[in-house]
Amino acid sequence: MTPIQNIGLALFVLLSIGVAIGHRTECADGHVVETYLAKGLASQVLGHDLCEQSQQP
Repeated sequence: MTPIQNIGLALFVLLSIGVAIGHRTECADGHVVETYLAKGLASQVLGHDLCEQSQQP
């Protein structure tokens, strides 16, 4: 395999793991937001509040 194929395969595996594994966030009011790991980590990096987003209609 070429180096670019190895990089692509590694990114695919990481993304697959991020979608397959669940992520739980406990909010200040006591409820729990469950999502997949990739979304949970992305929200932390970008500074988005999953608790606030889950309460919107």
